[in-house]
Amino acid sequence: MFRSRLGAIFLWALLLPCGPIQAQPDDTPTTNINNNNNNDDEIMLEDFRHPQHDWTTLNDPVMGGRSYSTLTIDNTTGIAHFVGRCAVVPFLHAPGFITMVTGRGFFQPTSHFRDVSTCGALKLVARRTTDDDYDGYFVSFGTVRVPGGRHASGYKAPLPQLYHGTGGEFREIIVPFANFSSKWDETTGRVQVSCRDDARYCPDIKTLQDFQTLSLWGEGVEGDVDLEIQRISAVQCASRDGASLSSYQAFLREQPSRSSSSSQGTTIWIWVGALVLAGAALYMEQERRKRHSELRHPVLGGGGVATTEYESIPGIQLEDRRDEGGDSLA
Repeated sequence: MFRSRLGAIFLWALLLPCGPIQAQPDDTPTTNINNNNNNDDEIMLEDFRHPQHDWTTLNDPVMGGRSYSTLTIDNTTGIAHFVGRCAVVPFLHAPGFITMVTGRGFFQPTSHFRDVSTCGALKLVARRTTDDDYDGYFVSFGTVRVPGGRHASGYKAPLPQLYHGTGGEFREIIVPFANFSSKWDETTGRVQVSCRDDARYCPDIKTLQDFQTLSLWGEGVEGDVDLEIQRISAVQCASRDGASLSSYQAFLREQPSRSSSSSQGTTIWIWVGALVLAGAALYMEQERRKRHSELRHPVLGGGGVATTEYESIPGIQLEDRRDEGGDSLA
């Protein structure tokens, strides 16, 4: 029995995964990798000349939040104007958030977006209309939740291109998918663990195939938000025939090699743990045999013999049991 236990321990160690699970480029091509960031292929997600989604605003509702915002969409100019103020929540003593969002809300229908899993980045054509250096702009998509999280959902990235400078002409803001992370602070919106540092928090292929929800935020910074957006699209897209990979697909493909050292370290610790368990099992088996031996043999040469007498119980026939010498045991 002991040998079977020991064998089971080593089998358990062999079957354990040899490292952390990494995000994999599900269903991505396996042919030539093309990291050309100047790829002109583009998939339109929203053009506010002809909006395909229902947009609304959603502000902080926490403990009497005071933030407010409005959204107007002018089909003639093709501009969505998102304006409001991110105010301090009295109970939290910290700024809340405002968002323009589609695909989420009490009375909003579910949104469905085009498949951008072959693309490498999100592109916004937008501008600030104020000269204030408000640095609380974010963009997010998707509905995934990090295990242990409370309210945060989706993949979020900051928009540093909007932090500085003056309002004026519309410009293209490119946000690589590798800049998005599902591990972000619920109170500030700031990314806590980036996709580049831990692939577990990178946008997954399923989400890229359909965002379901898309949001622009003013969050975690007190101040006025005044933003105009013309278009939102996905860019740096690879060919659908599998002739190349997008920059993001190539990035995901590189992740296992980046984590090889951590996988080796994990494997070592698994074997150390298996050896410790095996040693503990060996010690316990030896102790069990030692106690069994002490019960069978008199201690210090003692010649005492223990006997048990059974009384006759009416209606019950006792079995006649004898030891090896033929003496009756009952």
